[in-house]
Amino acid sequence: MMGIRPAVSRILRVPPSFLRVLPILYLYTFMYSEEDLSRATLAYRNNEYTSIRKLADAFLIPRSTLRHRLSGRVSYATAHE
Repeated sequence: MMGIRPAVSRILRVPPSFLRVLPILYLYTFMYSEEDLSRATLAYRNNEYTSIRKLADAFLIPRSTLRHRLSGRVSYATAHE
């Protein structure tokens, strides 16, 4: 079995060596809802996860978004109501 990297490199038309630099996870668009984000922040505040990186990997939410929400930022939609 050759793995997913050759197939992805053919789809993206990049050399396979390029994919060693980028994790496969970040080649896909993050699909998360506001509910997922609130569940992730609640899990972090309940000490279910000790690091934001592990939390981001578990909930498939970008680390920067989690850092911003945990520091008190509100969503764009909430801020512009």
